[in-house]
Amino acid sequence: MIDFKDIDIVVACRIDNHERGINAFLSYTFFKQHTKNSRFIYVEDSITSVLSEHIPLWPGDKIIHSYNDSYFRKCASYNTGIKEATRKFVLCLDLDCIVKPEQVIKIKDTLNEEPGFGICYNGMPLYLNYKTKEIFRNEQSIKTLDMFCPDLKVISMALQNFRSGFPSWPDHMDYEYCKVMGCESVGGCLLGLRNDFKKIKGFNEKFVGWGYDDSEIVSRIRILGYDIHRCNNRLDFLYHFPHTDSTTTDKGHVPDGPILDNQKECTKIEKMNKQELWKHIGDWEW
Repeated sequence: MIDFKDIDIVVACRIDNHERGINAFLSYTFFKQHTKNSRFIYVEDSITSVLSEHIPLWPGDKIIHSYNDSYFRKCASYNTGIKEATRKFVLCLDLDCIVKPEQVIKIKDTLNEEPGFGICYNGMPLYLNYKTKEIFRNEQSIKTLDMFCPDLKVISMALQNFRSGFPSWPDHMDYEYCKVMGCESVGGCLLGLRNDFKKIKGFNEKFVGWGYDDSEIVSRIRILGYDIHRCNNRLDFLYHFPHTDSTTTDKGHVPDGPILDNQKECTKIEKMNKQELWKHIGDWEW
């Protein structure tokens, strides 16, 4: 088993439907089966705390309930978890996502040698379908995950076309077990030193719901002079479990105003230089 002794896993969540509850269970039990000494800090943003009904919480793990009766405050929840963390590294993991534990260790080992933050997959999220999710639910193994991988030869060709600027590159590619959405994704599984998360002031709490928050923090990290490291093995995917579309955490259920504000804030930060950005985040509470 892979040792996570110096990593706190922080998950920002709101269990707003049954499928998200299943996803929480699958993610939690998968990591508990395949790692040792892992510690989870869940920050549940909701009117009523229900997460404990879905996961068999191990000693040392905790759920922090942050009462909120309006929009999902994902970034604020992540910051609460980071402040609660005590270990050297913090892994910010989205509720519906998993990666192979060895991918996290690859990035952790890199960060021990080279400063920066790390994205613990190769840029390709595999969006699993419900049939695939049920297969994994019955056998939560690394071998099962490998079975879901699409045809790597086809993917390699598609990536080459994309990087060569071919306009025929599709928005996604469908396979038996999953849908491949993009090849340069940055969200879902971000690892960094706890002290470095504090230095950059964590996640941007001006964001409402979700959307642009992942891009913004990666842009901010780069502008502030930190390197971004990424897994580069062809099989180092991020696996995303499906959930019902009609959820209060989904971008589509947040009015256009907040989402447009998210986009404006992200665009504004991406145009800043290092000095301007340090000044911009200077009064962020931490």
